[in-house]
Amino acid sequence: MTAAELHEILDDEKRKLTVDELKEVVYQLKYDCFNEVLKADGKEDIYHLGYYNGETNAFQICLDLLEHLKGDHDERN
Repeated sequence: MTAAELHEILDDEKRKLTVDELKEVVYQLKYDCFNEVLKADGKEDIYHLGYYNGETNAFQICLDLLEHLKGDHDERN
């Protein structure tokens, strides 16, 4: 996902995403970080590698949490 694509979503205050659309955005951001990890040279760019591994993990946690999100159609306990 490009910065322009992300800002198209973020800058539109009236735009609302469904849960599935949000999952797709987070997945795309995770995928972008994963690609950055693949570009890193493990011996020479350890900071870059660690940073994007952490980002990838954070996006995965978000995706896992979204699986537990209740919708308006779910019963509230």
